[in-house]
Amino acid sequence: MRKRAISLTTNGRAIIEPEIDKAIERGEFVDPERYYFRQHLFFETGSPKYVWLNGIISFAILGIKQTGEICYNAYMVK
Repeated sequence: MRKRAISLTTNGRAIIEPEIDKAIERGEFVDPERYYFRQHLFFETGSPKYVWLNGIISFAILGIKQTGEICYNAYMVK
């Protein structure tokens, strides 16, 4: 089975108060409701199965998990 690549490019905005940003940098968990972190998602693929991704409009609301990982909740605009 041949694997197909899907490229994801993002562009967005984070509005985080300085004290909250410092807490995140220290590795502390901060409830995502306390900051604004949004991105546009742009997909590109040549895979016939996922070619529909090339033409969609999508965005993500991001949060930082307690483990420090960034979590995307992605949505397609219909």
